[in-house]
Amino acid sequence: MSGDQFPVENIPFGIISTPNEPTVLRPATRIHDTAIDLAAFSALGAFSAIRGYVSSAFESAQSLNVFAALAPGVRRAVRSRIQESWKDEGLRREFEGSFLPAASVTNHLPMETVNYADYVSSRGHAENMADVLNHPTPFRAPFYHSPLGYYGNSRNIVVSDSPVYRFAGVTARQFQTDGPAESGASKKFDFELELGVYLARPSKIGQRIKLEEVDDYVFGFVLLNDWSARDIQSSESAGPTGPFLGKSGCVTVSPWIVTLDALAPARAPRQMASRLPFVDYLSEDAAPADDLPCIDLRCSVDLRPGGSDRAFEVCKTEYRQTYWTHRQLVAHQTRNGSAVGTGDLIGTGTMSMFESDDFGRCCLAERSYNGTKPFDVGNSHTRTWLEDGDEVNIQGWVHDAKTGKKLFGFGNCRGVVVPLPE
Repeated sequence: MSGDQFPVENIPFGIISTPNEPTVLRPATRIHDTAIDLAAFSALGAFSAIRGYVSSAFESAQSLNVFAALAPGVRRAVRSRIQESWKDEGLRREFEGSFLPAASVTNHLPMETVNYADYVSSRGHAENMADVLNHPTPFRAPFYHSPLGYYGNSRNIVVSDSPVYRFAGVTARQFQTDGPAESGASKKFDFELELGVYLARPSKIGQRIKLEEVDDYVFGFVLLNDWSARDIQSSESAGPTGPFLGKSGCVTVSPWIVTLDALAPARAPRQMASRLPFVDYLSEDAAPADDLPCIDLRCSVDLRPGGSDRAFEVCKTEYRQTYWTHRQLVAHQTRNGSAVGTGDLIGTGTMSMFESDDFGRCCLAERSYNGTKPFDVGNSHTRTWLEDGDEVNIQGWVHDAKTGKKLFGFGNCRGVVVPLPE
């Protein structure tokens, strides 16, 4: 998808380092091809007039956690000040010492994350996987009553362009009793096209966040790839505990967090009607008539086979077709009084389209029908699962929900599969 992903209407937030100080992390934003060092921007007095702003949000920060924990109104004022300073020639000259060529900086993880939770929120993914795995009707019902999720490994969250080590574990004969199972590197390595939701505010143990309160706890969105080893996952998901080694090896996120304020023009009404009535704490019945719980984000995945110089689009989707919204995920996660914290990350789960063609199937388990149907990825290459050297890049664009106009993007969520070291 071509176009300027970072116009002044976006103002995403991230963490960068520079060639001169590669070990010094600093908050930043990006406009067009310019990265703005927000530590330097703040030190020049850019935000001094904003009530509630604290200099430690940027000037001594190595993550966005302090900034994200500020009141939504303060974050909104900071974003507006950046936009004003860019548009005004006099102010641009005043703050130009904080401007850097975006191509010269290195991106790092934007937030310090303690908890990572991953969900199934797409009806398309839930039904496609149930079909692939031959799940009977009773096993499909829980998805329609509440979001299904699990806690993952926050230590293995990496930023785009970090290497992705092929997972290893018990890969075959897990369901046999006439001999040992097989272990080794996964032969069914997969990607998942997801969105990530970074949280801004902490809650307390015992506190339940209500549906109408969720947006006050959300900082913004990133693209997310929840890499998966389907052969390892198959037996783990069949047991009483759920995914473990099949899911915990790596999660890749795009480096720039797109805020809820930036996403305001993309807020959209629910497109996917509920199949069953939502339980009380997930019900949207009491929401105002003009409430817009969904977001018009359109995403795709390009796969470049190892050794090839050309990437091939293998799937695309629209997040406005989600069954469970980001609000419902947060409300569900805190329903039992579990606390959330600043920097916590929530994955939406694979965002497949419902009742679509194969291009709406947004992981290889779906796209290749669990490895039974190889498909073309360009230059005479086919794939069922990822091979070493394959590059996967998720791209996403925000669209105006009323006009359909493409507004801005997220940047790359990219990783190359490499062998796990011995």
